[in-house]
Amino acid sequence: MKLYDTSLKYFEEVLAYKDLQEQEDKNQAEIAICTSQMAGCLRELKRYDDAIKILEKSLQTLIQKYGENNLITANCQNNLGLTYKKSGKFSKAEVLYLKSLKTRELMLSKDHPDIIASKHNLAELYMETDDKEKAEEFLVETMEAIKRVEQSQQQQRSK
Repeated sequence: MKLYDTSLKYFEEVLAYKDLQEQEDKNQAEIAICTSQMAGCLRELKRYDDAIKILEKSLQTLIQKYGENNLITANCQNNLGLTYKKSGKFSKAEVLYLKSLKTRELMLSKDHPDIIASKHNLAELYMETDDKEKAEEFLVETMEAIKRVEQSQQQQRSK
């Protein structure tokens, strides 16, 4: 936890330096990305309400700057979904996980690590909410993707 406290201190210093109210529009997205990462530290410190507040604001900024179908926006949606899940807000987490997965599937290869992570997050969510059928569906997809990646890596090494 000490590392998260230290990281949080540095994020706060960076943000204080960049004073959110005085930045030009072009810098707002960079600040939103930084605050999104800072919220990850807050989440690990179990300061869920603080993390959610920051992530919701970051997500709005990123949607305005990049739109819904953007990988940066999808990463923020995923982070907010994870924070909602950890705070017990499962329906909100599901909505964001699904949006993030949809964007990632549009823009990345089917076995990209971010897609695998999204499906794994959904599987964990469904296990936690006792939706075994959906959990199994996403777990199977996750495992199949991991196997394909491993096979591909083995083939590349044997060349």
